[in-house]
Amino acid sequence: MNKIAGRNIFQMAWVVDDIQASIAQWNKDLGAGPFYLIDIDNPYPNLRYRGQPGQMSQKVAWSQMGDTQIEFIEVTGDHPNVYRDLVPKGRTQFHHVCIWSDDFDGDEKRFNELGFETAMILPEGDGRFAYYDNPKAYGHMIEVLERGPLVPVFDLIKDVCAKWDGKDLVRDFTSLQG
Repeated sequence: MNKIAGRNIFQMAWVVDDIQASIAQWNKDLGAGPFYLIDIDNPYPNLRYRGQPGQMSQKVAWSQMGDTQIEFIEVTGDHPNVYRDLVPKGRTQFHHVCIWSDDFDGDEKRFNELGFETAMILPEGDGRFAYYDNPKAYGHMIEVLERGPLVPVFDLIKDVCAKWDGKDLVRDFTSLQG
């Protein structure tokens, strides 16, 4: 049986109250950067949140520290979502880890069998993702991201961050998708 264990957690994610302030703080204290920022306003018509139609309205920023991708999410909408399930408005807090999937449907089955609820899922299309919730066991969610179009983009972020000269701390994410 293909288990979840043995895969690398490549991303750690925080829900933040102010994405610009979080970027500045991580840069000042930890030297993190640059961060690639995007504003997402409900681009996924088939998104499901706890079995119902869902929405995503948020700002997201990605950077890289060594082998770990850092993700910040600032929720900009008031609709129910996985981020507010764990992090109340006005707070900054750790939210999830992320792993790649080469068998997205099989991973959903395995997580559900392990007692994880599928909290949010993009069940079709290129670059499917899902958040699995078992806060009593872990205190955070686990995101599973299907290998697809984000792999080379995230590899580019990792490369840019490794060679970063300290200039242009905040960059437009869409500039990577040339």
